[in-house]
Amino acid sequence: MPSYTDIVVRAGKKVSGRLQQCIPIGEYRSGAYRVKRNILGLWGDLTVRDGYLQRSARLPAFRDTAKFYECFLGNSPSFLQKNN
Repeated sequence: MPSYTDIVVRAGKKVSGRLQQCIPIGEYRSGAYRVKRNILGLWGDLTVRDGYLQRSARLPAFRDTAKFYECFLGNSPSFLQKNN
């Protein structure tokens, strides 16, 4: 039974869903988990220092969303339509 805390998401088939395979983006460096440097360049960087990925009060955001999306599509993502 849905409750007020539930979130309902609608999306187009074949263009959304969970990824079939993960896309490795991180590494441990400088004492924290961070986006790999070569990927940061492809993405156009993040708003956090040196690709910081660990939980924080300041969530990372893409500086260039179009560049990120182009890189994402370059990985030929395939999506799962079910949550098994």
